[in-house]
Amino acid sequence: SDSDKQVAEASNPTWPTTYGEFLYTSVQTLVLTALNVTEGAVFCDLGSGSGKVVVQAALQTRAAKAVGIELSEHRHDLAARAKRLAADRGPAGFADRLEFLRANIFDAQDTIATCTHIFLCSTAMPDDLLAQVTTLLQGMAWAAPRVMVVSMRELKGLQE
Repeated sequence: SDSDKQVAEASNPTWPTTYGEFLYTSVQTLVLTALNVTEGAVFCDLGSGSGKVVVQAALQTRAAKAVGIELSEHRHDLAARAKRLAADRGPAGFADRLEFLRANIFDAQDTIATCTHIFLCSTAMPDDLLAQVTTLLQGMAWAAPRVMVVSMRELKGLQE
């Protein structure tokens, strides 16, 4: 929507040209293996696009829930469609483990705080936006005692 574009462009002027996809094998190696998503975990993709990484996390791990947060209305609608297809054609109960939220991550702190394993494709994020995301994650009141985060770029100052 136009309001999505205005919000995105205000925080990231390169937003219209920065959407990308991960190959299935890259998600397995760079995201799921690195995060070690275990049974009962809540996986979260910040900037989940069409939901492919979220769906793959739900399929390939024993996470209790896989959550995607996406600002773009169009991309969120694609993810919601994937969930509907999973409900119609997937294994019983699979779609119940998927949650897609259309929101700015800075307005989704309640949802993010419930996550135990977070992925952030930050490759094309401007430095100032990446710093804001890092600050958000540092100040989060997490529900779990330990949270794992994988980012494609270093989140400077985030504790290990």
